Amino acid sequence: MELNDFVERNFGSDAARLLKNIRKGGDNNEKGSGYERSFTAHKIIEAWSQQQQDAEKIIFVLQDLAFVDDLAITDHSVNAKVNYQAKNSNTQAAAYTDEMHQRFTMQAQIDQDYFRIKNPKQVLLVSCDERCRANNQAITSKLKGTTQIGSFTSEFFPYATEQMDLFEYAQNLRTNICAIINKNDLSSIDNAFRLVIGAMDGRSKFSLQEVIDKARELAKPDLFVHFGQNDTVPPAWLVDMVNAFDNVELVVKSRDFYVTCNGFEVRVSVDMAEPSAEQLAIVTKAFDLFALLMTLATQEFKVEQEEV
Repeated sequence: MELNDFVERNFGSDAARLLKNIRKGGDNNEKGSGYERSFTAHKIIEAWSQQQQDAEKIIFVLQDLAFVDDLAITDHSVNAKVNYQAKNSNTQAAAYTDEMHQRFTMQAQIDQDYFRIKNPKQVLLVSCDERCRANNQAITSKLKGTTQIGSFTSEFFPYATEQMDLFEYAQNLRTNICAIINKNDLSSIDNAFRLVIGAMDGRSKFSLQEVIDKARELAKPDLFVHFGQNDTVPPAWLVDMVNAFDNVELVVKSRDFYVTCNGFEVRVSVDMAEPSAEQLAIVTKAFDLFALLMTLATQEFKVEQEEV
């Protein structure tokens, strides 16, 4: 059965006409607007940093035939699907309205009954944090006393006229890029992000693996060559500390991490204990970070000696 027929049979002719109109609106919009393109690249990088197997089973679709149509991400390895409706606005245009709730509800049923997704997710993506909070309150209110399929939510992703601003304000974007290139300098981070956008190549449907292969093909030299050579992932606290200082870099070598600054280097073993919140709180400059790491390394060495 075609999707249009499924919609008309389950929701009526008005819903079928609405679906066609949504599709026409998507086709008439500038394909891959800057906001949606940046968010898609962000989700690609997030998936890339977390996934080294089955990348061909993660599928991205832009402007699909759907009631929530701007971006759909399906992970066939775990039978999961997330649909995003993007609203780059802080006005009522980005509000979670009764109409949007109806579209979320119909899309959730389509995902469950037509695509056989067990727990689909519908997301209203907005570029205003305050609007995001208001939307989630509206979603909670509209769901009271109803039977819900999957989950409905609103998420915040910043709009930036300058790409560099995204690395500061988009949650985890910089950290995830660092994870796939094993570099921390802004030039490499910016280049990697541009390569991922270029690898999308204006297509409306592609797998994570296709984007990875294309990005590596476009990179001269291959900026992503070290990713996947080992399964050692830097702890979040260390990545956050390194990212706080522009002149500090984090490099993965074998099973250890090396933090460098102006020719000075300190090794951080994969087994190093996580510092306390009090220890992290006093790190306000690069010198403090190196002092902390050397203190932790000394403590680790003492423990090793006691065990001998």
